[in-house]
Amino acid sequence: MNDGASATIDSTAGVTRRPTAFRWLNRTVLGIGLASLFSDTSHETVTVLLPAFLASTGAAAGALGTIEGLADGFSSLAKLDGGWMADRMRRG
Repeated sequence: MNDGASATIDSTAGVTRRPTAFRWLNRTVLGIGLASLFSDTSHETVTVLLPAFLASTGAAAGALGTIEGLADGFSSLAKLDGGWMADRMRRG
């Protein structure tokens, strides 16, 4: 059974290489992971603080629902638009 930790020999250069266990952890994966972390952190922070902020300004309870509904709508439109653009991008 090959666990990916055995050494291999490159036949063209004669150099012994040891495959790394974290080959999947490249800059792209790390960047997307950090972006997701910061996005989730900011979303959760706003979700916790917004009701207290609206209550301190004297806004009605329906204001929170309106704000969250608009945010969800804009998010859906951004995903729709982003998906449309991604489908039409050329690789090259």
